[in-house]
Amino acid sequence: MTTELVNRKEGSTALDPAQHRAALLAKIAARKSEGAAPQQSLHGNLIFAKFDGNSGEFVAGRDKVTISPDQRFVVPLEMIQWGCQRWEGGKPAERKLIAMVDGARPIIPPNEARVGDNPKRPRDGWQECGILRMTGIEGDMDKIEIELSLSSQGGTDAFNELSTTMYDQADTADGANGFFNAVIMVESDSYENKTYSKTVYFPIFKIVGWTDGETIIEVDVDNDDPLG
Repeated sequence: MTTELVNRKEGSTALDPAQHRAALLAKIAARKSEGAAPQQSLHGNLIFAKFDGNSGEFVAGRDKVTISPDQRFVVPLEMIQWGCQRWEGGKPAERKLIAMVDGARPIIPPNEARVGDNPKRPRDGWQECGILRMTGIEGDMDKIEIELSLSSQGGTDAFNELSTTMYDQADTADGANGFFNAVIMVESDSYENKTYSKTVYFPIFKIVGWTDGETIIEVDVDNDDPLG
């Protein structure tokens, strides 16, 4: 990816959403049919990351390296996954996932316990989740690919808002030209949970640009609310 930047402080005029959505899916389908390598394989440095709801930090890898809020990442729209996962003993035991561009979210199996159903093991059970694959741009995580799993209420809210905004971007004139992959920075905010008398942190994804894989269009962050 080049570092060429195009400043764009005013939104582009949206064209026919249905036409752009169809063009987007057709472009992705064509890329797959041509045998293009999956985007997560471009660099081969995949690291798993998570959001720590107790500290408000994003941490990556076995060493739990804190991700800087100044670090930029590209989130390819076609690599966003959604679905559900089953927790057992505090760890993910099973997942049902699908790329968002490929269809509806897989549902939690009927008649199976959800997180919170069992008072003796409240953290076990099924829970909706979202998966973001993103690649660092410059900085300490340049060209390093991160898989971030989000399943808490705050995490899935932030995931849903980011993915919805990306689909809305695909419906614009810039999106029709391929600028529907978000460039983001990761942040957090918090609130006081009165029931448990504790501070609860939730993730925020701040969109700072859009890219077609080569060029980045910067957005006016001062006029755009962060997503979370």
